[in-house]
Amino acid sequence: HVGGDYYDFIKLSGDKLLIVIADVSGKGMPAALIMASVQAALRVLVPLNLPILELIRRLNEIIFQNTAADKYITFFCGILDINTGGFNYINAGHNPPLLCESGGDVLQLKEGGLILGFSDEPFEYSSGSANLNSSDFIVFYTDGVPDSLNSDMMEYGEERMISKLQEIHGKPAGITIDGIIADVNDFVGRAGQYDDIT
Repeated sequence: HVGGDYYDFIKLSGDKLLIVIADVSGKGMPAALIMASVQAALRVLVPLNLPILELIRRLNEIIFQNTAADKYITFFCGILDINTGGFNYINAGHNPPLLCESGGDVLQLKEGGLILGFSDEPFEYSSGSANLNSSDFIVFYTDGVPDSLNSDMMEYGEERMISKLQEIHGKPAGITIDGIIADVNDFVGRAGQYDDIT
């Protein structure tokens, strides 16, 4: 009932919004404590107005120096320009968020690099970009969704999630989220929840 998933929205200067989703390896209280320290580090770094690549580099250093060797974090962050719909992001080993376009196409936001906390050696992350139109939306999630298992030990999977998103395309955000959760629960059945789900 205590997990290591994390998501956040942080208002930046002007009309920009930092959006974050992350997942620490492991479960329970140890994972939650690590993620709490990541949130604190991020909240300290954000006011420095660092470029997104430098933000990721510094966050990786902090995580590497303050966690055990067997701990790492999948991390996704992006900066949304509320006026233009421009979205610049880095995916550090996280499940790719799904950009659902108005025409029904679903794009995975994969650009980035390694998980955080894996190494203190400098790693050249790459950043990606997307442009959101008024009827586009992005689904952010952790691995607890596609990794959900049914009683036959089969995974829910990203393909089923994408199919469900295309099926309920055009619905409000709340209905979309409820639809995915209901579909996961139907798939899992009596097997129960396997991992943190965000």
